[in-house]
Amino acid sequence: MITRWNGLQRQFQQRIDRHMMIWTPSALLVGIIFTKGIAPLQSAVPYLFAIVTFVMGLGCSFIQLKEAAKEWRRCLYILLTVHGALPLLAWLIGTISFGSDSPITVGLIMFTAIPIGVATMIWVGVAGGNVSFAMSLVTVDTLLSPLTVPAILFLFSGETVHFSIWELLWDLLSIVVLPTLCGMLLSHYVRSPWLQLAKPTLSSVSKLSFLFVLIINAAVIAPLARLIGDQWISIVASAVVLISLGYVIGWVIERLSPNKGALWETMYGCGLRNISLGLVIAAGHFTPLASAPIIMSVMLQQPIAAVTYRLFGKSGKSGKSGKSGKLNNTAAH
Repeated sequence: MITRWNGLQRQFQQRIDRHMMIWTPSALLVGIIFTKGIAPLQSAVPYLFAIVTFVMGLGCSFIQLKEAAKEWRRCLYILLTVHGALPLLAWLIGTISFGSDSPITVGLIMFTAIPIGVATMIWVGVAGGNVSFAMSLVTVDTLLSPLTVPAILFLFSGETVHFSIWELLWDLLSIVVLPTLCGMLLSHYVRSPWLQLAKPTLSSVSKLSFLFVLIINAAVIAPLARLIGDQWISIVASAVVLISLGYVIGWVIERLSPNKGALWETMYGCGLRNISLGLVIAAGHFTPLASAPIIMSVMLQQPIAAVTYRLFGKSGKSGKSGKSGKLNNTAAH
């Protein structure tokens, strides 16, 4: 009975992952259509996201963090690119397109400030790269987010946008770091077979939580659609350029690196973000308009990731092909 139930859960997850490009815009559309009934549920978003990060923690281990420590140089230059070069590019793109004091510019910067997404592990696995290193990179960046996110936002937007650094720091600790650590500790110390049996169901709950985060945030931002007007075109174009630049810069720094062999890990690490966290931060600490680039990125991340694989698939074989094991986390994060 339990085996059959877990099999159904895995089939459910595979269908969501396979059709994420359909589920994502559908979730946004539901939020926009039923905005009046759904928008009041905004207070539930942090709790839904905490579920997502807890389940992510269940799939991580402290052994992987040790592995990341062995590759600290590679890990460091990827994180410096993600949270150093890309925020600067986001600020330049936003300033040129919308002005330095625009909430939309803040949203673009926020996209580069949030941690690397779980989808990195999925795409690295598809490309035949080192999934263990990708998972370590995601975990390290997630745990560092209470430091990196406020610092980047303050550095590039602190003079034009007012927000509480301490409140943002607390939110990141409570909905990102603590649930992730709880999941890692539970997975490490609890050897009960019931936990292993429960993981497929928890993974399904995580995927549904992510979709509900999209629906609620779309409902919150929907009333601003008329105010944005023709700016939607500029927002989409800016998001496409910024996401694409992440992959291009990832490719360049890997080619310039003296220790080659992690092309996919570097490219997807530089190109994919934890979009659901960006939505939570934007909705909780900034004006709804700042969510616009993040909302657009939700629909753009996976198609651009697929195009990247098509373009570099023949020449991008990783020299360190690691475990591509079964990943139970959502690919959309």
